[in-house]
Amino acid sequence: MKKILLIFIAALSIACLMGCDHSHKKGELSFDEKSHWYSCKNKDCDEKIESAEHIWGQGVVTKEPSSNGDGEKAYLCTVCKYVKTEKITHVPQKTVTSEQWDRAFLPANFHNVTATLTETISMGDTAHKTEYTILANQLVIYLTTVKYVNGEEVSYSARLQDGYHQWTFTSREQKLEDATYNVVDSSEIMSADKILEDYSLNLEGLFGSFAYNRETECYEADSLSFGKKQMTSLSVSFSDSKIAKLSATTSEGMTVSIAFTNYGKTEPQKAVDIK
Repeated sequence: MKKILLIFIAALSIACLMGCDHSHKKGELSFDEKSHWYSCKNKDCDEKIESAEHIWGQGVVTKEPSSNGDGEKAYLCTVCKYVKTEKITHVPQKTVTSEQWDRAFLPANFHNVTATLTETISMGDTAHKTEYTILANQLVIYLTTVKYVNGEEVSYSARLQDGYHQWTFTSREQKLEDATYNVVDSSEIMSADKILEDYSLNLEGLFGSFAYNRETECYEADSLSFGKKQMTSLSVSFSDSKIAKLSATTSEGMTVSIAFTNYGKTEPQKAVDIK
């Protein structure tokens, strides 16, 4: 038994000496995403010589984050030159300057946006909720009005307007071909900038009347007067110097909220159905 063991050890030693001596010869520098190493030039040797984790440099921003998407930062290993990239998450700008505030409220900014205006009136156990959705270039407008009693929907009406064309719905299930159709006057065509004016929410030049609340990330004002109309609890939020949402309470007790999306949208959207 001892003789067999000695023969096995001798054979193993010979195989090792034939395949690779213990003095490894550095070959090419190789790497993967976690580490780098030198290969061994000795025949049939897969040993990784001086294997170590990457040593990253300071990093260079190769793509700045913006409202169009996240950015990227590249890191170079100082030993093997392997490059890794990391995402830089875009953080929307929440605060604005006085000049940015005024530019955001210019009427031209609202010609190609989607604006959703919600009115809510509560009277005891009854609530009326009206919602406008205005799509690009004034081409499509949805207007829905729902009456609730004790939280349950008791009536519904809707209007779909595409330019001068208008359809009226009396239920959620009603199809476009079954709705009442008529042509509207140009004065009845709504747009995002018009509803700002109609609801006294065009706040250009009023930056100084608002204070920035870091907790809510909104500009807020307790009360503002617009002629005979009084607005309270005003709030404006921004994303990358563009208005994201406005809300206020009118002197009649109506809560108004307007959300904006698709600033600078150039392709108008067409209505397919009311849903």
